[in-house]
Amino acid sequence: MASPQKENGFTAISNELIDEFQRLHLSGNQWKLLWTIMRFTYGWNKKTDYISLTTFEKCTGLDRWNLKQNLND
Repeated sequence: MASPQKENGFTAISNELIDEFQRLHLSGNQWKLLWTIMRFTYGWNKKTDYISLTTFEKCTGLDRWNLKQNLND
């Protein structure tokens, strides 16, 4: 069983973003994409980053067709 601890790394997310996330109506796949983006930006203390489709595939388990469909929605 996992035992996540801040000492093992964490991603700081502003309360303002969390408040906005609560209002989003996203599909499960869209949430996967959003959390991948959050991990590669906020998780590495960046405001922006280039994330390849291959990286999205590896992180989300989605195939390229589904990625493109959900990224374009």
